[in-house]
Amino acid sequence: MSYFSIDESIENIKNPYTKELFKEVYSSYAMGNYRSATVMLWSVVVTDLVHKLKELDSVYSDPKAAQILQYIQAEQTKDPKSSKWESEIIDKFYKEINFFETFEVANLEHLQKMRHVSAHPVITSTDLLHSPTKETVYSLIRNALESVLTKEALFSSKIIDVMLKDLNTIRDTLVGYDQRDRYFSHKFLSKMPNAVLLKFLKTLWKFLFRVNNPETILNKDINLDILNSIINRKEQIFIEFLNKEKDFISDIQLEDNLKENLLHFLLNNR
Repeated sequence: MSYFSIDESIENIKNPYTKELFKEVYSSYAMGNYRSATVMLWSVVVTDLVHKLKELDSVYSDPKAAQILQYIQAEQTKDPKSSKWESEIIDKFYKEINFFETFEVANLEHLQKMRHVSAHPVITSTDLLHSPTKETVYSLIRNALESVLTKEALFSSKIIDVMLKDLNTIRDTLVGYDQRDRYFSHKFLSKMPNAVLLKFLKTLWKFLFRVNNPETILNKDINLDILNSIINRKEQIFIEFLNKEKDFISDIQLEDNLKENLLHFLLNNR
């Protein structure tokens, strides 16, 4: 089993408000109040996911995040006491934003079930409220931290489409490498997980060296600048991309525009 520390993970929680809320979970766990820790943990996970939706919407103009927020607001307006939307938020992050792996969804669904039996009395049961074990709660906490709380909102692979649309928008307003480098680094690169960055690199490579159409020709300068920005700031990740995608990289088309892109790229990165 890989090394894991709750204390160290707390420092990696992305949202400050979530971090403060999680300290209540950890306090309950440390004091042996495992039922309370489980109930609160689910609330913290849901709260953090809503914060991620708001960040994706307000900072990155992610249309999927905006749609999910509108759905949540509509459900709350229709029935303020209903928690139906809470039951669906994990599934929406999985299917509509591509934020979770399948095993992470299973772990979070288990947390939701444990929260339910810990918070709601069962009349036919000998013990009206379930009390989870220390080991179970530790596992729930670890899964929540690794799957949600310590992840950037930008972990979504759908964010690549948002980034490309954004770069297309600022193509003519930010001219020159320095301006584009600062913009991209501040808004996206500094918060982008490596897994998403690797996918984004593959997309950029395809648009620069494999696809030749009016749109890619129009965006070739800014795409080259962004690729160079990634190389300059995240060299080890780019080397990892080269090692992982050898077959993909070697399939370069020979149209004049694409050869010109490759020449510029090689001159800048000898």
